[in-house]
Amino acid sequence: MNDRVLIIGGGVVGLATALALACRGIPSRVLEKSGQPGTIDRGDVIHEGALRLLQKWRVLPHEKSEVLNVPDFHILGPRGQRLFSFDFAKDLGCEAGLTIMRHPEIEMALERAATNTGLVDIQRGVTAQSWLARNGRVHGVVDSHGAEYHATFSVLATGAGGAFGKNLFEVKRLHTYKRHFYNLLIDGVPGVPSSGCYCLSREGFMIMVPLPAGKLRIGFQVANSTELSAYRDPAKLGNEIRKRFPGFPRTDLTIHEGHYYKLARQLAHKFVTPGAAVVGDAAHTVHPTGGQGMNMGFVDAEHLAAALEKARADPAAAERHLAAYHYERRKQVLSIQRRTHLLGVIGEWAPNWITITTMALSAFNKAGPMKRRFGELFMNVE
Repeated sequence: MNDRVLIIGGGVVGLATALALACRGIPSRVLEKSGQPGTIDRGDVIHEGALRLLQKWRVLPHEKSEVLNVPDFHILGPRGQRLFSFDFAKDLGCEAGLTIMRHPEIEMALERAATNTGLVDIQRGVTAQSWLARNGRVHGVVDSHGAEYHATFSVLATGAGGAFGKNLFEVKRLHTYKRHFYNLLIDGVPGVPSSGCYCLSREGFMIMVPLPAGKLRIGFQVANSTELSAYRDPAKLGNEIRKRFPGFPRTDLTIHEGHYYKLARQLAHKFVTPGAAVVGDAAHTVHPTGGQGMNMGFVDAEHLAAALEKARADPAAAERHLAAYHYERRKQVLSIQRRTHLLGVIGEWAPNWITITTMALSAFNKAGPMKRRFGELFMNVE
């Protein structure tokens, strides 16, 4: 393990993997097809367990204004009433609450920290095309121009959309959700709660999260992409939001971004194959109601780096250490997937069972130990 680890994908999880390795003195080379850090906002919420990792890796925002701490979280009913609430400091002893950074700032902070280690070589504008394999073992990749990148060990961190790792790691689609997701970035609206909110209504669930610099993230379920044309009109978009959250003010909306995501639950059968491993969305996708996809990728990076450190120190047992990572991490991911899948399914059937759903959430909100355990599971992401 004295050679550089090759990381395919330079988004947040690829850079996190490079940082987790660098903290252990292991150099890496990151290949990223994009010529610059990502600009599309996706995951913004950093949970406590992932925040501890970023602090360990010395990932700091460029400006304090790039970070927002949200002290509480609520699930609201169809009339805007609170059904379920977390005060993170009071209920969980988590003083930071939810830490919010916009996705581009997270990626740029990771890249700065990786570059500062002196152990990470980031090469942009490189598209991995195929694996270099011999005798059943991966030895690197070939890019779209035919150049070869050799490595003792490779890590795939390309995201969920690509087919590059599907066969090698046997990625399977376990469930396709009936309703998909429209993710918006708009200017903040006076009168909207400054906490994180899920809104349940007969139209489905909606997420509202305040962002730094006075922005607001809104995501809601849609049946298909044909619905989206209406939401380009700010007035129609406002009406749709008010169907899901009646307390949303009648005001002009400034829309910065809108992205449609098809939702599916996917899981790799193998997290490790001889000479390579897979992390992040390339290994597993979860329903966004849990807000855990990016956070899970950070934990992948830390656990894989720990396994590679053991393999470097004990080359004779390298395969055993990596196999242990596969079995332990896949088991953890499967448990998280089941929880987020349950939330996703609830979001789909809640419109038909809204009365039962609101009663169940209200009752669960009063069950102290169960409520605390539920919160710990989602905040720690491990």
